[in-house]
Amino acid sequence: MNMQEDAKKYYLKTLNINHQNVLANTNLGQLYLLTDMLEEAKQCFLKSLQFNPRDAETLSNLGQLYYRLNMLEQAKEYYLSALQIDPYLLGALNNLGVLYQDLSFLEGALECQLKALETNPSSISTLNNLGKIYQDMYKLEEVKEFFFEGFES
Repeated sequence: MNMQEDAKKYYLKTLNINHQNVLANTNLGQLYLLTDMLEEAKQCFLKSLQFNPRDAETLSNLGQLYYRLNMLEQAKEYYLSALQIDPYLLGALNNLGVLYQDLSFLEGALECQLKALETNPSSISTLNNLGKIYQDMYKLEEVKEFFFEGFES
């Protein structure tokens, strides 16, 4: 048996004792998410929210699930809901920033990543995301420059 199976076994044991255990439901959902069992992950996250509808981590996890399903509007709503509860939830800030980058909403992406950097100044993923945003912004400025130069000729 591998470690993921061991983890699953203990989460399920916990849930057999107390099916309302939000942490076990959320952790099992994260395990399912990591192993591409997306429907199972969704069910675990939704069950967690039944028992604690204001669990920011679970809301963020649902955002990640919908992002993986390329359902970006739903992902955005879950990230925003998580951030209403915990405005400095690093995962939700990073993930919302990446989603905004995907949508070419670079100002929103930058705002999310800078707030994430306030939360954890040594976060490698945040620093990398900021580098990519600034790189994309530079390209945008460069494209604007060429575009307007063509009109001036």
